[in-house]
Amino acid sequence: MLAKISQRLYQYATGRNVLIFFLLDALFMFGVMPMVGARLTALTGGVGPLDLNLTYSGAQAIETLAAMGAEGRALYRNIEIMADFIYPVAYTVFFALLISWLFQKGLAAESRLRAWNVLPLGGFVFDVLENSSIILMINQFPAVSPALASVAGVFTLVKWLFAGGSMALAVVGLVARLRKRKG
Repeated sequence: MLAKISQRLYQYATGRNVLIFFLLDALFMFGVMPMVGARLTALTGGVGPLDLNLTYSGAQAIETLAAMGAEGRALYRNIEIMADFIYPVAYTVFFALLISWLFQKGLAAESRLRAWNVLPLGGFVFDVLENSSIILMINQFPAVSPALASVAGVFTLVKWLFAGGSMALAVVGLVARLRKRKG
């Protein structure tokens, strides 16, 4: 199944598609998410979203949600349901297409590294799990399951590991592309 997804990504990996999803990703990264994040921190007196931490303990998650207050938690839930379910689609497709496009241009067709173009999908899965966990915690508040709070922090960490891996693959692809261009 991943091999089919990988091949499909290569089919759609054009400079035009990479640019379209880069612009969509940038719109969320520099526009939508900072705007809603600023609203959240203003409403909560400076308490930010859990998603931006590298990881957190179950106790830290519960403390953060408590510090947000009822209005802050309601806004955070809305952000998670709306913007933070669309944004992962945008950045996942952008990174998957970017990596695929760079690998097409820089790596030999038989390179085993080309199959790694699906790595951003792992980040998407864990971002959705993280967002779902946060929504469940907000819905359960104040009786948040400690196990759920703990696993949410793990989902967040794994999401960031996949994000870092995706960025590293993009750099590898860029280097391979530049080397091929020179040689």
